[in-house]
Amino acid sequence: MFLGKDLSDENDGSIIRRIIHRGEGRESPNEEGTVEINLKGIYQDKIFDQRTVQFVVGLAFLQNIPLG
Repeated sequence: MFLGKDLSDENDGSIIRRIIHRGEGRESPNEEGTVEINLKGIYQDKIFDQRTVQFVVGLAFLQNIPLG
């Protein structure tokens, strides 16, 4: 198992970001660029959310994606 970055407000491990496969190209997308991510939410070894989402950088919250 590999560790991720704790993004939770309380640093309680409730939101952990793990990069499974790093994208190609630029390290950071351009402002107002469109990105596509494969999102997988897991809690207590059970998947509660799994989807591919496209959004404009900075507007992920419109797709109900937690910050991070």
